[in-house]
Amino acid sequence: MRRRLLPVLLLPALLLGAGVPAAAQSTPLPERLDRAVAAELAKNDTVDVFVMLKEKADLSGGRSLTGHAAKARHGYDTLRATAERSQRGLRAFLRGSKALFTPYWLVNSVLVRGASPDLVKRLAERPDVARVRPAGTVSIPKPDRTVKAVAQADGVEWGVDGVGAPRVWSQYGTKGEGIVVATIDSGVQYDHPALAATYRGRKADGTYDHNYNWFDPTLVCGVPSVTPCDNYGHGTHTMGTIVGSGGIGVAPGATWITAKGCESNTCKDAYLLEAGQWMVAPTDLQGANPRPDLAPHLVSNSWGGNGGDPFYREIVDAWVGAGIFPLFAAGNDGPECGTAHSPGDYDTTYAVGAYQSDGSIADFSSRGDPDNAEIKPNITAPGAAVRSSVPGGKYDVYSGTSMATPHVAGAVALLWSASPALRGDVAATRRLLDETAVDVEDYSCGGSTADNRVWGEGRLDSFAAVTFAPRGTTGTLTGTVRDGAGTPLANPTLTVTTGGVKRTTTGAANGAFSLPLAPGTYEVSAWVFGFATATTSVTVTAGGTATSTLTLPVVPRHDVYGEVRQSGGEPLPGAVVSIENTPYTPVTTEGDGTFAMLGVPAGTWRVNVKGARCGGSTTVTLKVDGDEFLQIDTPLRKDSFGNKCDVVPQLTWVPGTTPLALTGDDGSLAVTLPFTFPLYGKPYKKAWISTNGFINFERLSTLSFNGPIPSGGLPNTAVYAFWDDLVVDSSAQVLAASYGTAPNRRYVVEWRNVTLYSQPTARLTFSAELHENGQILFQYKSLSTGQMPRGSSATVGIENSTGMIALEYATDQPVLRPGMGIRYYGSGVVQGIVRDSAGNVLKDVEISLITPTGTLLETVTDASGIYRFYPPTGRYHVVVATAEWEYTRIEADITEEGQVRDIDLTLYPVDNRLTGTVRDAAGKPLPGVTVAVLDRTVQPVVTDADGAYVLNGVAGGTEWIQVFTRACDIWIQKRLTVTGDLVVDLTRGMPLDPSGFACERRPRAYVEGTDPVAISDTTSAMVPLPFEFPLTGDRFSSVGVTSVGLLLFYDPLSGKWSWATPFSEAFTYDDQASVRTATVGESFVVEWKNVRIADTDLRVTFEAILYPDGRILYQYGDLPDVPRVRGGGVPVEIANAYGPNRLLIWGALDPETAFEVRPAPQT
Repeated sequence: MRRRLLPVLLLPALLLGAGVPAAAQSTPLPERLDRAVAAELAKNDTVDVFVMLKEKADLSGGRSLTGHAAKARHGYDTLRATAERSQRGLRAFLRGSKALFTPYWLVNSVLVRGASPDLVKRLAERPDVARVRPAGTVSIPKPDRTVKAVAQADGVEWGVDGVGAPRVWSQYGTKGEGIVVATIDSGVQYDHPALAATYRGRKADGTYDHNYNWFDPTLVCGVPSVTPCDNYGHGTHTMGTIVGSGGIGVAPGATWITAKGCESNTCKDAYLLEAGQWMVAPTDLQGANPRPDLAPHLVSNSWGGNGGDPFYREIVDAWVGAGIFPLFAAGNDGPECGTAHSPGDYDTTYAVGAYQSDGSIADFSSRGDPDNAEIKPNITAPGAAVRSSVPGGKYDVYSGTSMATPHVAGAVALLWSASPALRGDVAATRRLLDETAVDVEDYSCGGSTADNRVWGEGRLDSFAAVTFAPRGTTGTLTGTVRDGAGTPLANPTLTVTTGGVKRTTTGAANGAFSLPLAPGTYEVSAWVFGFATATTSVTVTAGGTATSTLTLPVVPRHDVYGEVRQSGGEPLPGAVVSIENTPYTPVTTEGDGTFAMLGVPAGTWRVNVKGARCGGSTTVTLKVDGDEFLQIDTPLRKDSFGNKCDVVPQLTWVPGTTPLALTGDDGSLAVTLPFTFPLYGKPYKKAWISTNGFINFERLSTLSFNGPIPSGGLPNTAVYAFWDDLVVDSSAQVLAASYGTAPNRRYVVEWRNVTLYSQPTARLTFSAELHENGQILFQYKSLSTGQMPRGSSATVGIENSTGMIALEYATDQPVLRPGMGIRYYGSGVVQGIVRDSAGNVLKDVEISLITPTGTLLETVTDASGIYRFYPPTGRYHVVVATAEWEYTRIEADITEEGQVRDIDLTLYPVDNRLTGTVRDAAGKPLPGVTVAVLDRTVQPVVTDADGAYVLNGVAGGTEWIQVFTRACDIWIQKRLTVTGDLVVDLTRGMPLDPSGFACERRPRAYVEGTDPVAISDTTSAMVPLPFEFPLTGDRFSSVGVTSVGLLLFYDPLSGKWSWATPFSEAFTYDDQASVRTATVGESFVVEWKNVRIADTDLRVTFEAILYPDGRILYQYGDLPDVPRVRGGGVPVEIANAYGPNRLLIWGALDPETAFEVRPAPQT
């Protein structure tokens, strides 16, 4: 068979540096380049990327160390040394390329901002680089607040009681003392009544020291961010469940610290990396003087992204190497299988699912992937109707795996407080949590009773974990498990029970076992495959050794035969059948769906089926007391979007009637569909039909080299009836036809009597039928005999536009037969007309369809005011959240396939009003200061003689309100949720930033630049300085001059960026604009002259003058007298991104005034 070169994803010509159209390129991606980077460059001129280096730090030396501080110090030193050594060449290359970059040491990587296509290509080709991936964003799953609180149990919340925490407090006398817990979340209200006493930053006199206890790379909580806040509420809630007082926390005796890695409900990769790095070596508020000895014992994370993303793996590995226990929420995308989020789906993380107060699994709790050997979640904990702390000193009830995870974090704190020997031993702690969890039977996503992909190891039992932990002076239980002849039995399963709690573990290959146990009496049972269970009782004494030998009788064996079927009773070939808790090698069903497993011991077994084709995974119970035959019917298989498929008998053959102009080899034809066809929720009116057996909906593609799906490579957005290298010769045709009337129309594409390029004697007739409701039907009328005509080199299935989701029936497997059909379905419809209050239809209104965890689909209304979504079954709301219209949210659940929800919307214009008073730090009203919101359509106002202001016409939703003055004061910024008229009082901050920068208004003495700097809309330039310029503790011999009004200073040793900003905007550079420098006496001038603000006709001229003593003078030339230029819209600043120290001057710009920024006096 012919196999051509597969251009998996063709880069644009600009990336390849060639002057030919992208479609003509055939050069494949550099193997180290993530496809998402290439996709981003196909849309934009530059991209932010993480460059991941090959060399990894060897942290194995920390395993032999004892003590939390020693492990953390070893991890910190090793990681820093590895990064410094291995990044030297890359950093030098980037400096030579005049690139803007930030190096990291926790993950051996460098963040490159605004990388050009050529730079990306060169980075991917470097031998020291492992991967170039895009900088991205993940989210905090939105907690469900629709449930009511569950009554407390004896003064504690139901979840705290449910994990056994009160029994640990009373029986073992610990509430987590001596343990430091941490979260990476949206922040924490540090002075909340339930949290203030256990914050590590609280001093004995009741004051606070936030150094080493608070980190905010997002700068949302202030500029600089020196005081903890929580602008979203999520982080305060999760921390309350870990350590909160008043019965809301599992470990109220532990202390806490936190890093704000999430701006609100979203978290940028860079912020999460910085937060993860800070956890290994917390710093002071200036980002300096790292202290690994102050690292937390555990980090609880209730955020995540799409499954399978490896970006955070190295961070988790570094934590584990430093003895820090990593906990992650599994995600809120249940009840479907395969919905666990990353990083929770890593084998190195401890992922937590959620259950309800009645003991049942929470519907939203994400499940593990039956196709992945790794069982996720690891454990489950209370996560529905959890009451905990929220900002404002209040309490609220949330639901989500975000709420379950902190229960486990608190349990680890109790465990390590009670058992110092376990601290820093992540592996032993995981084993203990696993082995003491309460097993729950659920086979819907595969696995066993002891460990399945719904409950993981089971329900968390903190009391059992502490009971079986090595506490104080312990004794030892040893013994051997043997058969009747005295031969040791390998790897026996042992269950040790005391006081109503139990621990299940595994013995050694020689049948021996040894467990450290607290003094007491225990029941010990042993089981080995093929033998019956034996039980005995032993007594363990302090410092003593109890020995027990258990002898197991053998049981008879029998043969098991069976058949696995998919929907419609069709045999399911390729399914993998296994028997739980046995050493049997799983078997794969034959072409007729049959299987055989010989010599199965008598007893009751769970038989697991890992699905294939259209058959999903399932588990059934089998009782073996003789030879058995087992028939297994599988449920329908679904992809993560919600599409499913089933095999159907060929319905009445529906032929194509109109021949298409498609002949020969590797042809494609664009057609206009007779109706809008939805695929993975997106509507399409156009399609490209390929001679090679597939239909694509976003681009022309003629790929003959098939492959498995999903895949980031082309074609994507396609339905593959028989994707192979086909030929439409003189005896063949491709035809199309339209049938039916709206809303039940069908469009049929028939490949009639086509042949295979590699087997021209074979003939195939098949079709793809697209239904107006999104259903797809593949039919196979006639297929020649042999492997290839039956699919041994073809792909059959459907795939979304990103190549991340697909439902594959088969790839390179001869499983098709004449007369069969494959049906894909699963969508409903949410649609409606949008009008204003007067009844007028509204076009171009942005509409979102959201799930409990985020936005699924987005669209805009058409000229008739109509919107339409095609979602799978699930829970939804239709949402309008725009500046022009009041926030609107309406339930839109789809409960069954094909359901149509007609939801019309009436929108009302926004006219919210903000009022309040601005005061100084002493409470004195401030007249004459400017108050504005970020929405520049709202005119800024000036406070009156009493410091009062009124802002009208503020949009609903999230907004920032800001105060600035004509002096050089620190500006005020506050985040609001606007749902109506609000009263917002504001207090002006300190006149200096924490590092001592100050500024003063001075008369202007403008100096023009003389030497041109090569710069464009999207490029920057590194310019040498005539002296070393001191800034934020470093000295710089060059400066990066950017197109957006920033001067950038980079220290390659510390990896810190600092910047000075005379006027921050996006500018356009034409023949009237320029950037020039000049050396004048002992100063250096950088002037932006006559640059045009992008998307406007406004032109500005301004400059920054640097002095050897660290002073910077900002001066202004031509400035149009409009609010956008002279008012509150432009930040003028000096900042250190890693301090984070920041001094800002907001607004009040004019051509007659200059700002001089002075550093703190040196002592």
